Amino acid sequence: ANAAAGVLYIARHPFDVAVSLANHMHSSLQHAVDLVCDDDYLLARFKNGSNAQVEQRLLNWSRHVESWLQSPHHLLLVKYEDMQQRPQETFGGMAEFLGFQKSREEIASALAACKFEKLQAKELKDGFREKPSSANVFFRSGKVGEGLERLTLAQQQQLHYCHAEMM
Repeated sequence: ANAAAGVLYIARHPFDVAVSLANHMHSSLQHAVDLVCDDDYLLARFKNGSNAQVEQRLLNWSRHVESWLQSPHHLLLVKYEDMQQRPQETFGGMAEFLGFQKSREEIASALAACKFEKLQAKELKDGFREKPSSANVFFRSGKVGEGLERLTLAQQQQLHYCHAEMM
């Protein structure tokens, strides 16, 4: 397969993104909701000037999604929710899009090897390099719909106001 075969853009519902971001940044849910709605959000912007990674302009959730959907790249939009609810079909489609000819059995084997619970256990045993020092764990829950359970009605309304058109 070719490394430049295309771009897999994985989009997750902004309610769930906010919950995950709060954990990732070790911040309040409200702060994460505000960031998901921030038109000028920059990842890795530190006031003390010590950047551990290259600053990345993420924009707000809708503008970030839109920027990728309008990019000139050969792109496949993958919904995180589809990865959870229809993994065989979704990952099979991703492999095909990238030019990998894999059987249903090979896809099923890869999915079994990468089950969320296995990733959590591996992180607990060996750590995970991408986990920010402020977070307890990187592979926290992976649950679809957690935003509906954890965000207040006002936070859900704020996110809906910011992103209704793209959601």
